Order: sequence, then C-alpha cells, then structure tokens
Amino acid sequence: MALRHRGLARGLRFLATRNDLIASLQPELAAFKVFPLLNSYLEKGPSSALLTPHFRNSNFYSTAITLEDQTLAENAFHKLADSTLDNFYDVIEQYLDSIDLDNDDQDIEYSQGVLTVQLGGTLGTYVINKQTPNRQIWMSSPVSGPIRYDFYKGNWIYSRDGHKLHERLESELEQLTGVAINLNPCSSCEKMNACVDGNYCQQ
Repeated sequence: MALRHRGLARGLRFLATRNDLIASLQPELAAFKVFPLLNSYLEKGPSSALLTPHFRNSNFYSTAITLEDQTLAENAFHKLADSTLDNFYDVIEQYLDSIDLDNDDQDIEYSQGVLTVQLGGTLGTYVINKQTPNRQIWMSSPVSGPIRYDFYKGNWIYSRDGHKLHERLESELEQLTGVAINLNPCSSCEKMNACVDGNYCQQ
C-alpha cells in the first residue's frame, strides 16, 4: 500500500511540474503560430492535437470529385472517342482557316486516334488522343499541361475539378488566339448521330 501511495505521489508531482512548465512557456510560445499542433497541444491537450491536425483544414487536399464506375465497353468507348476527335478535327480545321494567326507553321492532323493541333509561333501545340485501356481521352495542352478525361454523364470530364474537355479547349483556344470557338458536342450531329441535349450519348 505504501508503494502504491509513493507511485501516486510521484505521478502527481510530474503532472504539477509539467503544468508549471507549460504555464511558464505560454507567453513565448503564443507568438509561434507556425506550430499549430503545438499550440493545440498546449491549449487543449495532446489528444485534440492528434485528432484534429492543422492540415485537415488547409488546402492540402484537392477538390477532386468522385466519378461513379461507368466503365465503357471497348466498342462504345471507340465510338464516343472517335466521334469526339472527329468533331474536334472538323471544327478546329475550319477555325484555323478562318482566323489570321500569321503563323506559317500552324497545322492540324488526325491519325490513328491522335489529334495534333499546331497553332504555330509561340502559341504551342495540342495533342489529344485516345487511351483505350483506361477508357480515357488525354489532352496535352500548352496552357494547362497534361489532363486525363473520363466519360461521365454524357461528357468527357476531368475528375479533379469536374470541368469538361470541350469547354476547357474552347476557353484555351480563345485565350491563345483571341477568337472564340464552339466545340459543343452537337456541333456536328449529322456526322456523329450520338448527341442528346448537348451531351454525347452511348447509343
């Protein structure tokens, strides 16, 4: 019984010493806001600091959206991806012919599932291609870099933020050339026969 009391007394002395130390350091540590975990520990105790780390409330995590698993059959994927790239080729070819970029090296080429749009000069080159194993369309952009798009609810969508492929391409081409372009999925319905209410469909 005496040993138990001595152990309890030592524990109480340790806690008292710890609390005195923390109290003495509070004025100095209060200024160091760059240590949020330490501040939380001092103010609320160790459990709260460990359970609610500072970075959970920061912008560390992306705003990715969760796409439902809607894996396309390979033939359906090819139909949709080919329709998309065919449409892009037709519309962008006419677009480049209609605007004056004063670049002799501008060109557009579509072959074996790869669409290359060379704007010429310092404007850069787009490469947009099918990725059959992933059921995705990949775009390499001189503005935003590489982006991968999944087919979801009638459109090619970037899962990180939910933007649509054709809208991103429209925005960037206008940004680079100063001339607007319409790449709406229905802009060549007669050829695609795969468009409903402005979206691609799987029929």
